[in-house]
Amino acid sequence: MKKGEKMQKDKNRTVKIRFKLTKMQETIDEMSKVVYNSN
Repeated sequence: MKKGEKMQKDKNRTVKIRFKLTKMQETIDEMSKVVYNSN
């Protein structure tokens, strides 16, 4: 595997992880809104 390909692969993995974290953060925000509204 070429060096450039490895860097591209790592970059893709980073993007995926960041996307997952963003999704999780959005879910947490939604959940806290629901909790605040029910009080």
